[in-house]
Amino acid sequence: MIRITKKSILKKTAEVGSATLFSRIIGLIRTMLMSRYLGVGIESDAFWVAYKIPNLLRKIFAEGALSAAFVPSMVNLVEKDKNKDSSSRLMSLAFIFFESLLALICIIMISQARQVLLFIAPGFKEQIEIAVPFLQIFSIFILFISSSALLKGALDAVNHFFVPSFAPVVMNIIIVIALLLAIALKWPTIYICYAFLLAAFINFVMHLIIYYKKGFGFYKPNKLALINLYAVIKRFLPILFGMSIIEINLLIDARFASNLAQGSYTLIEYASRFMQIPLGVFATAFATILFPHFGRVSAYAPKRLMFYLFEATKIIIWVMLPMSLIMAFFAKDIFANLMFKSSDLIHVSKATHVLWAFLVGLIFFSLNKIILNIYYAIKANWLSVWVLIISTMLNIILNQIFMKFIGAPGLALATSISAAFQTFSLCYILKRFFKFSFPFSRYANFILKIILNNIIIIPVFLILYYSSCKLIIHLDLKHLLLETIYVWLWLIPLNGLIAFLYIILRKPIGLKLYFLDE
Repeated sequence: MIRITKKSILKKTAEVGSATLFSRIIGLIRTMLMSRYLGVGIESDAFWVAYKIPNLLRKIFAEGALSAAFVPSMVNLVEKDKNKDSSSRLMSLAFIFFESLLALICIIMISQARQVLLFIAPGFKEQIEIAVPFLQIFSIFILFISSSALLKGALDAVNHFFVPSFAPVVMNIIIVIALLLAIALKWPTIYICYAFLLAAFINFVMHLIIYYKKGFGFYKPNKLALINLYAVIKRFLPILFGMSIIEINLLIDARFASNLAQGSYTLIEYASRFMQIPLGVFATAFATILFPHFGRVSAYAPKRLMFYLFEATKIIIWVMLPMSLIMAFFAKDIFANLMFKSSDLIHVSKATHVLWAFLVGLIFFSLNKIILNIYYAIKANWLSVWVLIISTMLNIILNQIFMKFIGAPGLALATSISAAFQTFSLCYILKRFFKFSFPFSRYANFILKIILNNIIIIPVFLILYYSSCKLIIHLDLKHLLLETIYVWLWLIPLNGLIAFLYIILRKPIGLKLYFLDE
């Protein structure tokens, strides 16, 4: 049996998080180049709506529902079967079933691309014709990504997280190189779509190589493999909706955004990508590492799950609250100096407001990843599905209301509010029906210390920030170090220093975190 400790959980989270952070940094460069290459308008709307549909399938058939359903079965088989014969046979059968199903969906998308796009973005007109060939290429892209996800499930079962978390770095590097060439040589946008396809193929090859190195293979399926696949499918159906809820809500946002001014959908896409940087670097990485562990704990000590939920939510809030505040404070700089020209005030302002609206829900998006893992561990999948359906309906209603008054930011705010509803509803059900005890007095004490932690740090940050700004102006470097991309040469070290002080301050104020404490 593979032994998991809190140190190994934190170590693996740091390993996955570091690789994810590197990937997000390269991904940020990719997004910057995309914004410079596509701009904000018909072409960019067409590209991102075409990419959104395979990205939803990616959440379902790749790192989302499929992985969540597949990993527990692989964990059980690997622990019982040292030569990995049974797990390899399950992998072979799962490949046949899921990839055949996905291939059928992709064939439909390729042959009916225009109708699919009109369903997703009914308000688009010129964008649809431009997006059709993009969607057809991205439909093949998702096949390689999904195949990699199945292989990742086997690697997760033997606690190998590095290659699955590092492979996206390689993908992003390939796409960045293609973008640089496209900008220099004035390539058409469809070449970038082919670059995504090449990156996905290389991602698949990387997973396949390490899959064989870990002792797995592809063998003729047997009766046991069929039984295990049936168990995977039973878990997959209810998990399908839960693990892809953020993307589903963003897809709903896209449908509404297609009726707004040209470029509105692009701005929502860019803002959501920045919001998902901290979400992916920490919350998703942490949830990925905890998921197999929750399955084991549920089997031998189910009451222990309450403790892990309490401690996991504490560290999520401790990390994500200052992250939300920092991103909100620098939102304008992010778009003015990284994405658009500082003179493009309209796009900078709109994107900033959209990002602020998404950041309202960042903590809740993060908490939901942990809480849903608890539901999957205790096999209460269908209960979580009902909550997610109601939260999605709430998102649709709020979209209709907010869009009329505040436009694109209203769509992001609706998504954030529905995420908060989801968090509180899921916790209520755990308490009401599964007797999970939420130590509210301890939570209140923790929240007070979190607030104290931030109250001490925020003035220090503001003093250092505004003092630095005054010094830069005094040195006559305002344009270079405040109004161009070079602003990050001093903002990144400044934020690094603040993060260090934030961590150091934790112990003096008595803020205890199980996963960090010795």
